[in-house]
Amino acid sequence: MSKKILFFLFCIFLLNTCYSENKKDTSSAKNDSLVTGISCDFVSRYVWRGQAYGSAPHIQPSFLLTYKNLEFGIWGSYNFTGSYCETDPYLKYTFKGLSIIAMDYFSHDETFSNYTKYSVYESKKTSHTIETALQYNGPENFPISILVASYVYGIDYGWGYDLKKDTTLENYYSTYFELGYSFSCKKNDFDVFLGFTPFACAFGNTAGVVNIGITGNHDIKITNEFSLPVKASVVYNPQFENLFFVFGITLE
Repeated sequence: MSKKILFFLFCIFLLNTCYSENKKDTSSAKNDSLVTGISCDFVSRYVWRGQAYGSAPHIQPSFLLTYKNLEFGIWGSYNFTGSYCETDPYLKYTFKGLSIIAMDYFSHDETFSNYTKYSVYESKKTSHTIETALQYNGPENFPISILVASYVYGIDYGWGYDLKKDTTLENYYSTYFELGYSFSCKKNDFDVFLGFTPFACAFGNTAGVVNIGITGNHDIKITNEFSLPVKASVVYNPQFENLFFVFGITLE
């Protein structure tokens, strides 16, 4: 455990150094059309859309390139025990608050150990799940968010809710909706969210709410030039009657 803690502290030092160097070049970067971003989250547990992926802490790095309205990025999540890992490249186009997103979830999960080669996209053998989504983020005076997402290819079969689909390994087209609202209170930023699925699929065993909660964000001042963003989320899944409390640190 001590080696893992030392490794995590080294990551903080390295990313903090990169952050400080990037700040020096901010003025020149604003004049460039191509924008890059690097960040890393350390979370006590990986909880996504009301479901937990393992019980160990996760490191979640991300990298993005933005050119005008187009964004290409890679996001990953890797727990300390190595039992769950995923690497997710995505492509997003945004115009006036509305984004069209194509996401490729690539799982390194031991469940799919026979097909963990990234180049394998063959149906029923791939470790990829392709999702398409529409997302709307409102203006500052009305900071709502709306997400509609659906799996369209890959690991989205055999969920046990439809005998015909399970027999033929047919895609469920698992679909997820989420409504969100952001606000500030006493120098803290908060995001409340409500997620639901319209039918039984990867996100729930029946139609209904599967993800409800709130995330709080706060910057802890370390030096005059650096503050450490921290966050905490309370998440409840009514269908599985699970309650999660997650703490995270962000470096960017």
